[in-house]
Amino acid sequence: MQKPNWFSGRKNSIVNRAMDIKRKTGKSCHGLAREIRRQFLGHETGDEPQAPLRVVLYSHDTMGIGHMRRNLLIANQIRRSSPGSSILAIAGAKEANIFAQHAGVACLTLPSYLKKPDGTYTTRNLGISARDVLDVRSRTILAAVQSYRPDLFIVDKVPAGAGGELLPTL
Repeated sequence: MQKPNWFSGRKNSIVNRAMDIKRKTGKSCHGLAREIRRQFLGHETGDEPQAPLRVVLYSHDTMGIGHMRRNLLIANQIRRSSPGSSILAIAGAKEANIFAQHAGVACLTLPSYLKKPDGTYTTRNLGISARDVLDVRSRTILAAVQSYRPDLFIVDKVPAGAGGELLPTL
């Protein structure tokens, strides 16, 4: 699959490398943001302001705000190091929008999944199949990212997204 011209191989590798950093170092969100600045944005201390960035923060979450909280901490660090940066959070938990607004982050809330006791997913509110929800979510993410054209795309926990929904985008 050919990558879109706005998403270079270097930027594509950021997602995997950032997750590797987190796994290998066990760094907190603040530490992870510092490592991202150092390795990908090209500055050691993070003290000098950088050019504004367009950043997407993705959380696959289907409920709750644990993953979103982590992403908002990263967003705050990026905005501190690169004033004027624009950040779009993409999440499946409806609560994410409330927290994102207070952090100065735009939020795209995807239709929610409901995780069943057997570990499979179903739709929470739409009355369509889980496969159709996956299609809606995947197409929504792709359209948003193509229009927004981020410099950096950070994926929380599940590199391919829930059910592989990020694969068409990446």
